[in-house]
Amino acid sequence: MRNDNHIDADLFELFLTSGVYRQYGEQFLEPGQLDELDINEFIKKE
Repeated sequence: MRNDNHIDADLFELFLTSGVYRQYGEQFLEPGQLDELDINEFIKKE
């Protein structure tokens, strides 16, 4: 999504580094639906 400019790169990085994606998942998903995620794989290297 970020690479295709569907979401701003800075906003995407903030979404990951702030942990809001995790908070959302914990609130709305079943525990078995949560995956461990290495956000460094998704943050753009400059």
